[in-house]
Amino acid sequence: MNNALGLFGNNDAQSIVLLRKYEDYLKGYVDENKEYEGYEGLIKRLLTEFPLKEPIVSESQKKDFIKLFGKILKLENILNSFENFNKDDYISPRDFQDYQSKYLDFYDEMRPEKRGDKEEINDDLIFEIELIKQVEVNIDYILNLIEEFAKEHHLEIQGVKNKIEPVINSSIELKNKKDLIMDFIDQYNSQDQKVHEYFQSYIHQKREEEFQNIIEENRLNEEKAYSFMQHAFKGGEIDFSGTEFPKIIEEKPSMFSSRYAEVKEKVAASLSRFFHRFCDLTSTIFKKNGVKKDEANEK
Repeated sequence: MNNALGLFGNNDAQSIVLLRKYEDYLKGYVDENKEYEGYEGLIKRLLTEFPLKEPIVSESQKKDFIKLFGKILKLENILNSFENFNKDDYISPRDFQDYQSKYLDFYDEMRPEKRGDKEEINDDLIFEIELIKQVEVNIDYILNLIEEFAKEHHLEIQGVKNKIEPVINSSIELKNKKDLIMDFIDQYNSQDQKVHEYFQSYIHQKREEEFQNIIEENRLNEEKAYSFMQHAFKGGEIDFSGTEFPKIIEEKPSMFSSRYAEVKEKVAASLSRFFHRFCDLTSTIFKKNGVKKDEANEK
């Protein structure tokens, strides 16, 4: 095993630190008269100080939980470099997913509008989001689980949802798609349908419905709105700079009035939420009335 570990988040190749022994990270150690708590102790503290059945209510509790869970994520990132590390020996996968779900809930609650991978909320509170993204699940993984639970384990719909929900809750990329996935499970018939094909058909219909709602609610120019989103989906990012975005807004207050800025901000927020909700689930082809079956697979 490599005996050096790059400092996380530092692009300078000269910034390296030697790995300590496995037992040091697991049990803890003392270095230069400073005590460093090990993974085992941190997990015990997590289970003792923040039982899953008890809500975390006060601001001080939330901050303590965020700091503790962040330490666990950082140590786990190091311990994963050792072949003999098995997280399941210290905490069950379901419990860890539930704790990570709480962590992401507090991230959504406290974060500023601009996202970051290692996001500083205040002087002493940092969310280690990049560490979660390293082990992030995607929609293909979820669909395979749905198929496995439904076909191989013969679970009923609610049973499948109970298995899938904690996985989604602990995912930073899938939390805003939870309602879509749960609704899909309600409609999915494992005997008659192939899960991936049916999901693409389902998600394109939902994408069309939600986009039409945005157009109607914000009184957008339909043709220009579709053109704008086509560029976003094709390019993999949504950009509100330039002249194309303002053209989709049919309500035209004076450009110098506060009302104009409010309208633009509201529409941009709606389109941004829509884009991040669907961009990694569907085809890059974006046009009215959905896409053909062969186009749906062009993800």
